[in-house]
Amino acid sequence: MAHPEDHHTHTLASLYDSIGARYEKAYANNPAQQKSLEWLLSHLPRAGCKILDIGCGTGRPVALALSRPPHHHQVHGIDVSESMLSVARLSAPSASFELTDVRDFQSDSESFDAVTSYFALLVDISQDEIKQIMQNIFTWLRPGGLLVFSTVPADIEQDAQSWLGRRAIFTSLSEEQYMELLKQLGVVVEYSHVENFMPKAVEAGICDAAQVTEEPQLFIYARKL
Repeated sequence: MAHPEDHHTHTLASLYDSIGARYEKAYANNPAQQKSLEWLLSHLPRAGCKILDIGCGTGRPVALALSRPPHHHQVHGIDVSESMLSVARLSAPSASFELTDVRDFQSDSESFDAVTSYFALLVDISQDEIKQIMQNIFTWLRPGGLLVFSTVPADIEQDAQSWLGRRAIFTSLSEEQYMELLKQLGVVVEYSHVENFMPKAVEAGICDAAQVTEEPQLFIYARKL
């Protein structure tokens, strides 16, 4: 079945609502993401750590992997897509979930042992807002707390693009800009790398092959001093 190009400019919520649970299938089995989760699990100091998952999506693989036995971490996922969250509540029943934008999310200082954010800071956002969110993350983290973060690195702002056959307004920072930002925030970057990933969007029934491109994906593992 052919998927016509959607020329409507989506908001962040409508973009992911239009994809829903199919996103999980398209982005499943990402070796770099799995490696980052294994790193996080091996570096958390104990079972039952408190973790914030920004842009939690369907809850898999992140919230599920972190909250299930034997780790039993206390995962709180936030997302703007109710269709994603409805799946997440079933996928990771031991985690808690909240419908909210990270720009509106509030928490006490030093209240989390770790924060994860996979491709959450890309749509309907400005570079200044990305920088403020990163600052907030390290306020929410306890000393020694960990951040696992991923994005598509590029120095772009308010750039209209088509992604998986859907039009949206994209903003990001380059790898160099992220490294400089983290340096300014005074955190330690334990490891960073860029890997290419081809979403399985055709198999997931999201769009046609001509509407899918390979993505460079930046992964950053950082620690608050």
